[in-house]
Amino acid sequence: MPCKTPLNVRDWPCPDLLNLRFCDAVGLRSFILPLIAIRNRKKGYAVSIIKAGMKVIGRDSGPVRPPLTDLTNSEMAELATLVANLPAAMAKQVAAE
Repeated sequence: MPCKTPLNVRDWPCPDLLNLRFCDAVGLRSFILPLIAIRNRKKGYAVSIIKAGMKVIGRDSGPVRPPLTDLTNSEMAELATLVANLPAAMAKQVAAE
């Protein structure tokens, strides 16, 4: 089945949202919940984390506009680690099926 996701990022398995494979326990624990934890640290981070995520995957969309603030360097490193580990988490889930 071809990927329905508009953008395939690097060599990742297709995160086909219609399939909902990634939305179960492994994906929630390894990516979604940690992402939400970063997002909830500061008001306005819902926008900041999206822009930071785009930067992490090589599609920098610039800084957020004031009064919002960008993620700190340590938060960017946390996000980069989450994104880097995403293919392994997805592969683990696919293997478990």
